[in-house]
Amino acid sequence: MHIFLRRGGKLLGSFDRDDYLTMRDQGGVFSDDEWCHVGGDSWCSVGDTEPFLRRNEEKRKRMEEINQMSARAAHDSYNFKVWYCSVSHRSGLAGKTAQPDAPALVGRSFISVVRLAGFGAFSEVAEANFSLINPDVRRLSPLCRQWLCPGGLGKTSMGRAVEMVRNAAEGRRLSQEEHSYLHRAGRCTVTVEFRFKDGPDSATLVVEDGVPILSASSRVREALSRVRFFECIDLPALTRPRNYLDPITFEIIRAGWLGVFPGFPILDDGSPNQELLRRSLGNPRNSERILAELLIILHEAEANELTLIMERPFASLNTQEARDAIKYLADASLRGANQVLLLDDAMRQFAEP
Repeated sequence: MHIFLRRGGKLLGSFDRDDYLTMRDQGGVFSDDEWCHVGGDSWCSVGDTEPFLRRNEEKRKRMEEINQMSARAAHDSYNFKVWYCSVSHRSGLAGKTAQPDAPALVGRSFISVVRLAGFGAFSEVAEANFSLINPDVRRLSPLCRQWLCPGGLGKTSMGRAVEMVRNAAEGRRLSQEEHSYLHRAGRCTVTVEFRFKDGPDSATLVVEDGVPILSASSRVREALSRVRFFECIDLPALTRPRNYLDPITFEIIRAGWLGVFPGFPILDDGSPNQELLRRSLGNPRNSERILAELLIILHEAEANELTLIMERPFASLNTQEARDAIKYLADASLRGANQVLLLDDAMRQFAEP
């Protein structure tokens, strides 16, 4: 097979395989040269595609192409399995046959990875992967994961970082609190990766000299708009006392009370004893405040399909209370919440729900 070779529009002549490779080895072929098969009319750049390669180069190129194709296929297959397992659970379709394009699944996504550096407790790059099996993440349900912070530091930083990306996606400027988490030297980078049916898509926020630059697709911005971070659910209960006996608030708490407090006295119809519940919420103990706040937060998340990121939500509960609450929390996606991520200490673990 022969080719024509030209440079700057000037024809250099025709070459066979050996002539071309010899000329190339001697430095006589440039990347911006163009070639065309003899008898053809389509010219290609040598820098893009070479007409001839040596045998070992051809073999290496074929292996690279095969590896890339295998990696894409494996990744696409893995992504789809992880996505379908999770969102079918969230839509109440677990164990049932459902098409991936079913209305209940269309557009669903969930946070799979959070990666950050230069923010709060993280000077170097740190990553929390919520979709892979790793020693720092416990799977409470397909859409409820618990990240056990290895060193005990970084839970608030992780949550605030995701919140900062969400705020940037909504067009907000950096708050004074967010500025306080930035490191004086270097730049801050936060990436929040969502897993969609067709593959992962992420938002990356880079802050340098206090100037934030966000890169994110429209669908990721929409997913971020439904993210809520709670530093600790017992804090609002203690700093902003709430009237739990308000009719609407009381009904929200009553509806889920047995889920977080299964030992509470019940009536003949199986519902919690309202008289005792009103008495408890009128002057609640700290644990009762925390459970009431949890039910209020979950109600909003389930009604609006939110993604919750919660830091140490059961830190002030005893072990049994925490076990009961975490079982109820793990199934929040079945009741309408999009996803729940818990940020906890490595030393504080509870039984699997």
